[in-house]
Amino acid sequence: MFFKRNKIGLTLVAGGAKGLAHVGVLKVLEKYEIPIHSIAGCSIGAIVGGAYAYNPDIDAIEKFALNFNKKDWIKTVGKNLFNKQILRDLLSEIIPPDARIEDCKIPFRCNSVDILTGREIVFRKGNLLQAIMASSALPPVFREVRIKDYRLMDGGALNPAPNSLLKELGANKIIMVSIAESPGTKFRGKYSKFNLLHHYSMNATAQLIRLAEQDADVVIRPDVGTIDTLEFWKWQLAIDEGEQATEDLIKSIRRLR
Repeated sequence: MFFKRNKIGLTLVAGGAKGLAHVGVLKVLEKYEIPIHSIAGCSIGAIVGGAYAYNPDIDAIEKFALNFNKKDWIKTVGKNLFNKQILRDLLSEIIPPDARIEDCKIPFRCNSVDILTGREIVFRKGNLLQAIMASSALPPVFREVRIKDYRLMDGGALNPAPNSLLKELGANKIIMVSIAESPGTKFRGKYSKFNLLHHYSMNATAQLIRLAEQDADVVIRPDVGTIDTLEFWKWQLAIDEGEQATEDLIKSIRRLR
């Protein structure tokens, strides 16, 4: 008698800088040689997931995260709001400009939102970097990505945890990394119009992520509540929390095989 191995899919959700915890999660999955059959990502989850799917080298992705410090981030991005070339330049450090989704070593999907129609747009083939840019174009930090008649922005507004994309790839077990804050989390930061609008939208995204947790077999919840969406210079804290949360659940994860 022999047993058929499960196909484990990994969902990496939206969440800005909090999503650097995805790097820590992948480090531990590599450590225990957990076989990942497919990856679906949204926003920061598309960045980390797409880079890893194309070249499963978590050390290279972690090295990329090391580039972020507060001074350089504010200097580079803060003075270039709405400039999509900045996003392309950043991502080109880990994803070749000519890479295609079909060339990923691990089957990969990501999603975006067409702001003209409110429809979800799923990327199944084509230019990988362009797809990831569209999935992670967080308003108002980055300008929309235009593809054909679409104007595409961060997929987190509609489907921040695209578990369904793993199922179409054949995954029958799903590990989901959830970085949604708990209901009732108090507002942090200065009371500006931008911050209030941002917090309002993040509450909606968090609720969608929490609902999606019901479709996963194992949910990893890194404790990243002290990291704000744009605080990418807190990469070490996020990665550490991702590692710890995965280590805590490694027995349940190994049983999925």
